[in-house]
Amino acid sequence: MKLTLAQVRNYLNRLGICIADGETVDLRTALPLNVAGRYDAALAEIADEKCIFLFPRNEEMAPGDIALHNDTVRNAISVRPVFAFSRLDREFAESLKAAKIAYVVPSRQVFLPPCAILESSRAYADDEKPLGAHLTPWAQVVLLDCLLHERLPGVVWFSALRGRLNITPVNLSRAARELERRSLARTIRSKRDGGMEFSFDKKRVWDKASPVFVSPVRSRVRVKAKLNGAVKSGVTALAEYSDIVDNDFLTFALPASAAKKIPEAKIHRYDGDILESWRYDPRLLNDGKGQVDPLSLCISLKGSTDPRIQTATERLLEKTLW
Repeated sequence: MKLTLAQVRNYLNRLGICIADGETVDLRTALPLNVAGRYDAALAEIADEKCIFLFPRNEEMAPGDIALHNDTVRNAISVRPVFAFSRLDREFAESLKAAKIAYVVPSRQVFLPPCAILESSRAYADDEKPLGAHLTPWAQVVLLDCLLHERLPGVVWFSALRGRLNITPVNLSRAARELERRSLARTIRSKRDGGMEFSFDKKRVWDKASPVFVSPVRSRVRVKAKLNGAVKSGVTALAEYSDIVDNDFLTFALPASAAKKIPEAKIHRYDGDILESWRYDPRLLNDGKGQVDPLSLCISLKGSTDPRIQTATERLLEKTLW
């Protein structure tokens, strides 16, 4: 939802914070384009103090970006910046508060020190819903990446995760917060970066997370088609990791967004290879290899009753985690 100055003004006025009518500002006349292009802006007054409300056009920015833009605006325009958001996660909000950056989330919270600091009972986006029975896709991807690439126990920095996963700051923040709420990790922050601290070794983290892992496989269909971008999965991938013999047909995986584009004419009931539609991109964690990563693979085969598959996945987990 795109916020307007009228929504912010009405919210603050209801709280008894007087805000005078403002005017739209073209930031391109005063700020570098890489900053000006990210916001809509309006000049206003709060309790006789001139300020400029900044409405992010894309809220997928990190707290460090907001802090940098806050300083840029102060230096260039010499008025107080106030950032307006439609929603904020707790970790993101805490970072802004620590940097003393003013912001408003209509109907939820306002941080305008020293005159106004207020939070509603549902101030944060990540406090709105109870945790589900299983991890969300991004939370699972982030956790599996840590298990595959990091030394645990220890600290995993967000910059490293963003580099490997190409994940947006908002999705990473939400994933980290979910892992913290599930007592799998603790979020931490330094001056330059945020991160997660794991107190347990990989085996303990895996065991604690196992009940909430969700199979990455949404559905399976038989296809007779060239599958561009697909990677080996299922028993076909397990055969790459172990001495198990593959089925008479191959199994491949694509993200759900790509799998649904397969023409109906290429889908068959009984013949062809198996295509798995995944909840997240199966290439995110496979380090450029031709098959899915070993941990996602083990989760996807967890329900198998085939003793060969059970033994092979157990050995694969031992080899990967401990």
